[in-house]
Amino acid sequence: MSIARVTVIRLKETPKFLVGEGHDERVVEVLQGLAQKYNRPCSLTLERMQACGVTGDAGRRGSVAAHAKSKWSPAEIFTHLRGLFETKRIGLSTALIWFSWLLIGLAYPLYNVFLPTYLATRGADFGASSPYITWRNYAIVNVCGILGPIPAGYMCASKYFWGRRGTMIIGALITMIFFFCYTQVRSASQNLGFNCAINFCLVHSQSVVLYSLSS
Repeated sequence: MSIARVTVIRLKETPKFLVGEGHDERVVEVLQGLAQKYNRPCSLTLERMQACGVTGDAGRRGSVAAHAKSKWSPAEIFTHLRGLFETKRIGLSTALIWFSWLLIGLAYPLYNVFLPTYLATRGADFGASSPYITWRNYAIVNVCGILGPIPAGYMCASKYFWGRRGTMIIGALITMIFFFCYTQVRSASQNLGFNCAINFCLVHSQSVVLYSLSS
């Protein structure tokens, strides 16, 4: 997928980033390209953009993005961190996002390490697993995860699921149900089936979160 990202899926920088870097010509090129691809009007030209004010690498970079000589300096890093708590609403959003990823970081190792031990104490018998079965199941589970964002995209665009928020709520509730039901797994087939369902729903929900953060 990394190779495909570089060689096949040629994503462009966002206009917002290009404006901050002072690349006006590329801003117009990207927006015109999007308009042409999706058959939408776009009247922006380089002349119109330059007429709005400061343009060029030096002027734009110095007036918009830079706060210090180096982007890795403490002053620059502090400026960006302070922006995450600029208002109460933004600060609350930042804290909730960090707390969510903290819980995810705790849940993953607990799910992968603790649950098999828990199930074994409750009579689960997965049998002797060969390396082939282990990697086969691993591949099946991850393929199911790849399919998760597909319904998420349709649900976000549909008026029946309340957009991104409703899609996230539904995905989270279904994932929670499968997680709790997973504690009743007793065989290898059940283990594979529930892992597939959980990974599908989990990636489904995460894709909506990442889409929300990127937009």
